Amino acid sequence: MICVLIARNIVDMSTIEVLEAYSLLRREINYIRSTQMGFHHIGYKQMLLLTRLMKTEASMGELADFTLSDKASMTRMVRSLEKAGLVKRKAFAGDRRMSIIELTARGRVYGAKAQEVRKSLGAIFNSALSAHEQKELTRLLNKTSAAMQKIRLAKKD
Repeated sequence: MICVLIARNIVDMSTIEVLEAYSLLRREINYIRSTQMGFHHIGYKQMLLLTRLMKTEASMGELADFTLSDKASMTRMVRSLEKAGLVKRKAFAGDRRMSIIELTARGRVYGAKAQEVRKSLGAIFNSALSAHEQKELTRLLNKTSAAMQKIRLAKKD
């Protein structure tokens, strides 16, 4: 696919290099995440949900917003975590149509492990980049994310 984009002059080589570096970084993060978690059936977004639910319970909508997922994807994700015994749904007191998602005791164990893995990944970043480099990388990623978010939100209107 990358070769096709280059051949059609849709993106230049520097963009391809950035995307390839991002893909490599993401692959390494996924490898570390799955090996440190000790189980391969928990994906990145599921790990995010577990760490988010460690703070407090949340509605399906809040979780979808948190992970930038659509509601159908969030429903499937929560259903798989329910089947694994990691979360449970309960009806919202004010509106029985709304589900509140909370961790089970087993889910809290997995959530704590997910938090440890995120800290471990942070330590790797801290050892690989100076404080200045981390600030600059964060600035650049936030700038790029903001531009992409602007496009995504414009398409919703």
